[in-house]
Amino acid sequence: LATVATPAATVVSPDGKQIYVTAGTAPGQVLRYDVESNGMLTAGAALAVTSVGPAAFGFEATGRVAYLPNYSTSTVTQLTAAINGSLTVATATVTAGMKPNAVGIDRTNSFAYVTNETDATVSQFAILANGMLAPLAGATAVPTGVSPRAIVTARVR
Repeated sequence: LATVATPAATVVSPDGKQIYVTAGTAPGQVLRYDVESNGMLTAGAALAVTSVGPAAFGFEATGRVAYLPNYSTSTVTQLTAAINGSLTVATATVTAGMKPNAVGIDRTNSFAYVTNETDATVSQFAILANGMLAPLAGATAVPTGVSPRAIVTARVR
């Protein structure tokens, strides 16, 4: 299997068929592993990203769109996922707080929340019908404790 010197986060696709590992190196990478029926991993194509330090990203519920925080550029990049789990960078990028490092999607698949390590906040976004993120109207960054590094949202069935 492919390895990286500085793994930053592990993300599982919503359907459980892929595992992704972000690499906090220069240039950044997102490695894809396919989960076989016996639980073994098979390396898939890696996605090179321009940001140093891609972090824990989040998928919206369908698994076709993901949001990748870019630690070095204080932005969030939209990714699209093909049926086979390969990722591509969409042109949509939005500004987050300083040093974003994790994304959580709410249970209604309507909102995304991004933790920002340096300014100790959570940025709030609406997920538009086309999957793009837009700053949540009227919302400001919510303060957190010192250096938030993860966010978890619960989906109630």
